[in-house]
Amino acid sequence: MYRAGFVGLVGLPNAGKSSLLNFLVQEKVSIVTEKPQTTRRRILGLWSQDRGQAIFVDAPGLVESDSGLNGFFASGSS
Repeated sequence: MYRAGFVGLVGLPNAGKSSLLNFLVQEKVSIVTEKPQTTRRRILGLWSQDRGQAIFVDAPGLVESDSGLNGFFASGSS
C-alpha cells in the first residue's frame, strides 16, 4: 500500500529542526547555523520511496515575544 502525508517540524528556535530536515531528505534544503531564528519562512522537503512519500514542513521556531522582529510578524504583516 502506497502512503503519503505531511510532517510538521515545529519547536523552539535553534532546536535542530532544519538539521533534521536536511538529514531526512538527504539534501541541503534548509539553512543551518548556530544563530537562532535563521529560518524566517516555512521550507518544504520531500522524501520519496517506492512505499510512499512524506512532505516535511520546516517551520520557524516558536517565540513568545511581541518586540522587535517578532512583533512585526505577530501583527499579521508577513
